[in-house]
Amino acid sequence: MEFFFDSGIFLGLDPQDDYYDLVKKFLRYYKKGDHEYYSARVVRTELNGWKIDVIRKHQYGRREIRFKFDLIYQFFEESVNVLVDYSNHNMFMELYDKFYPITDNDKFDSAIMSNCVIWDFESNDLEYPIFLTIDDGHFCDNEEEIIEIIGGCTSKDEVRLKIRCVWEMIPP
Repeated sequence: MEFFFDSGIFLGLDPQDDYYDLVKKFLRYYKKGDHEYYSARVVRTELNGWKIDVIRKHQYGRREIRFKFDLIYQFFEESVNVLVDYSNHNMFMELYDKFYPITDNDKFDSAIMSNCVIWDFESNDLEYPIFLTIDDGHFCDNEEEIIEIIGGCTSKDEVRLKIRCVWEMIPP
């Protein structure tokens, strides 16, 4: 399986995050080497913005925040096979515009999903591509609508991409 990580998966690497246990179980079960990890370059941009927000909103010390994000960035750099950036692809804006309302006008989520779709479309060697997220409101709950949009924009008869929340991927 090939996993395309949404930004929330990276934040789940923080032991104080609500999704930490789920993300750790996922990574133990779906080990790198047996599976491939991908993400979008825009995820790194979003994480940088969150770092600034965390500093402003919480009373964490700068050293603690730097440590948390250093762990996240280290995983990002060491574990992600490829950071895709299809922002100049001819399908990007069409997909982005259609995903924008589904994601409650979230520019990062729209860009991440658009990159993921083009990654799947352009990568013929993927066996079982999965978009992995903790964002059930924007992605998992809207999987049918997202798949319809993908089919309409890519003219593929069958859409391979699956959208899964991390808790759906962990065996009992």
